[in-house]
Amino acid sequence: MSYRETQKACGGLSESSLRRRIAAGTFPQPIVLSRRQSGHPARVAFVESEVYAWIAETIAAARREQLGGLR
Repeated sequence: MSYRETQKACGGLSESSLRRRIAAGTFPQPIVLSRRQSGHPARVAFVESEVYAWIAETIAAARREQLGGLR
């Protein structure tokens, strides 16, 4: 999945929020598809199953938190 597709799948999460979560290790790392001559990534993609697993876990954690507050 591209950055744009990933952002859309995550409910419109901004690119900067996505990058912060990746840097913090709280979002799946993208796969480098190609590099510039300088060695920096030119094109990356996210593994679709990892993104959807992250979404499912985020929803589950939010529901657990909600249920904990109801007791």
